[in-house]
Amino acid sequence: MAGLGADVNDRRSHGKSVVNLARIKQIASHPPTISITFLGFPACTAQKCMSKLVGRMQWNRLEHEPLREPITMKKPNIKTFAPISAVAAVFGLAASVVQAQTTPVFQYNFPASWPGTGTTITDQSPAGNNGFSDGTLSLSAAVPPGAPGGAQSLVTSAGGVLTSANSLLNNSTVFANGGFTYNVAFMWNGTDSSSFGHTQKLIDYAGTESLQLVTTSGSASLQMAFTDDLGNSAPVISTTVLPNTWYNVTLSFDATSMVGGDVTGLAFMEVNGGTPLEASATKGTFGDSLDRPIGVGQLGANFGYLVGFDGDIYDPSVSLGAAIVPEPSTLALGALGGLGMMWLRRRKS
Repeated sequence: MAGLGADVNDRRSHGKSVVNLARIKQIASHPPTISITFLGFPACTAQKCMSKLVGRMQWNRLEHEPLREPITMKKPNIKTFAPISAVAAVFGLAASVVQAQTTPVFQYNFPASWPGTGTTITDQSPAGNNGFSDGTLSLSAAVPPGAPGGAQSLVTSAGGVLTSANSLLNNSTVFANGGFTYNVAFMWNGTDSSSFGHTQKLIDYAGTESLQLVTTSGSASLQMAFTDDLGNSAPVISTTVLPNTWYNVTLSFDATSMVGGDVTGLAFMEVNGGTPLEASATKGTFGDSLDRPIGVGQLGANFGYLVGFDGDIYDPSVSLGAAIVPEPSTLALGALGGLGMMWLRRRKS
């Protein structure tokens, strides 16, 4: 569906694929160290297994089938790439993710960010991206289990928060920092919104990339939606949530490449500390063309309080960089798997 409240203005650009140096450096700085048993080798680190595997391939070539001529291979017609989790599954390995460092865009917590009066929402992070109230806000003593004493949540059923600054998650900035992360705890009050396709916004950038609910009577779909260059939004990850229940959600977009202004990568959604859900995602350029803020508990646009969230929001924050990324060892195991397949195919031939 088209981005809510978005002007239809396609500013698609075209260019060459760009390698994400920030992600490569991040992976290179954290070499794999897990122990594995792979293709009959005893438990070893990923680096040692790689060395042994290459050595066995060389022994097989010299002792059994000496290569006298180069091998000519046809160029494969590759249309899609399996995610790391799928590669790991083929070899009986568990794909895993790690927590990475991020740079704050804003962090609002209550009552420190807003004591219940005035319109300024004060950023508690070093970024200094204050916001302002839109509509009628109130504070509640209802907080998630484990919250510190004196903490409060923000009731957004009649108002939300907009950042004062615009374009905080433009594509060039997101790609340069390796992605973005949304984090928020929330408790939906069970109201089934009949407007805007039953959509309620938790954190929304410019009406495009949105952590949101799509409600029904008695339950809701928690979704992360991405928007293409033409303003068409669609969820890439979703899970079911229930009313009057606290959920702590981390949504990370791990940016891996940039083509024609679009940023592609993997989206991860972790709910209440469980195993992250994973899906491929593309962040189009439509949000860049709109020059809009980030909304908390409402649409990220200066149209007044719209597409609001019915319930309580606790400690919302947005950061540059992906807080959840594939573990470097998983990437190395994928490479080992590729070499292993080559070795097995060589033996069969």
